[in-house]
Amino acid sequence: MPQKSLSLDQIVEKLIETSKIVENRMGLKSQEEVRVKDAFSLLASRRCSVKKKPYLELLQRVHKRIGGYGVVLCAAIGPTMILALKDRDRVDLVVRMEEESGAIEQGELRKLANRYTGKYLRRHV
Repeated sequence: MPQKSLSLDQIVEKLIETSKIVENRMGLKSQEEVRVKDAFSLLASRRCSVKKKPYLELLQRVHKRIGGYGVVLCAAIGPTMILALKDRDRVDLVVRMEEESGAIEQGELRKLANRYTGKYLRRHV
């Protein structure tokens, strides 16, 4: 069954909720971990299919403006949710993440970001 696309506000709420769950769990579920590895690999390669290009562009903006923890968070909820947003909403998502940074639990996300940045991006920076 196709996943219902969510509004920008709903995605922001999902990101905040996911950050709290990751913090309380002290890590990612296995499927989330796969998505995070894929996201950092995508950032490192800087190349992708036309279909995933909007996702890569969002990850690049998130990485540049928010940092690796934002990439972990976006990847954890999955590219399907991100790609379901309209282009304008994907652009606005980065701004909304900055505005809501106080509500996003960052401790565990930052640890994960440091691990994946070291593994995938150090040689590409």
